[in-house]
Amino acid sequence: GRGGQRGAPAGGGKLSGEAKYHQSREQYHLDRIKYHQERAKHHRDQTARIMGGSDRTMSPERGMKRIVFVDLSNTCRSAAAEGMLKQAMQKQGQGDGYTIASRSTGGGMAEWYKPEVARYIEQESTDPRMTSHAIKRGVSLSGIRSQPISREDIESFDLIICMDQQNQRDVMQAADYWGVKSEAKSKLRSLTSFCRGTTASEVPDPYYGGQGGASGQVFEKVLDLLEDGCEGLASDLQQGIA
Repeated sequence: GRGGQRGAPAGGGKLSGEAKYHQSREQYHLDRIKYHQERAKHHRDQTARIMGGSDRTMSPERGMKRIVFVDLSNTCRSAAAEGMLKQAMQKQGQGDGYTIASRSTGGGMAEWYKPEVARYIEQESTDPRMTSHAIKRGVSLSGIRSQPISREDIESFDLIICMDQQNQRDVMQAADYWGVKSEAKSKLRSLTSFCRGTTASEVPDPYYGGQGGASGQVFEKVLDLLEDGCEGLASDLQQGIA
């Protein structure tokens, strides 16, 4: 865990599973406070460097304005990332200036990018487990319905942010079929590339993460990664450096 055990509870008994969980969450948030203090200093330094002592103001208008998150089914990770980034941008007073969406890579259907196949892909609501865990963090996923990424999406969005390497390969395969491979390649990013508090290279799919408490912990860990990545992305967007 983060920072190790803080000590046994009163009476000398062992920590229960629930107590250990809350202890780990406490340490996580303490780590996040330290992280945000470091990031604040970093951005103050970067602002001073870029501004060069002039009277210019930094405008997010110079940055990327249209962002789409992509995963396999668009019912867990990418949907939650959409909700989290919208919330983060609204907190910064920038919510109205951006288009933020999420898409799938066909949910595992072969050749999903071909028109004759895509027409049979049905829209789905966000996984209720992800919805439940997200709302505990104040993030609403209501109204998000799954849909596969399209050629038009690749052409119109500024950033295509994938959850794992397979998502990126699937997007590139589709882009190659649609004849927009070079454009897709220039816009592809991994969400973890915006994370500051982890060295993870991917956001794992929590769908088959188990049942009950085990499943809950998997979704919480995934949401930790999504939160870290979306906060980093929101900061970069505000600075115009995404």
